[in-house]
Amino acid sequence: MAAAAPRDPAEIVCVAERVRRHLSDRMFLWE
Repeated sequence: MAAAAPRDPAEIVCVAERVRRHLSDRMFLWE
C-alpha cells in the first residue's frame, strides 16, 4: 500500500488519516 504513492493530495490525506487512526488504536490498546 505504501509502495503505491497516490498523486492526489486528497487521497494522500485519506491514507495518512487511516494509518494515523490505525496506529492510534494500536497504541491505545498497548496502554
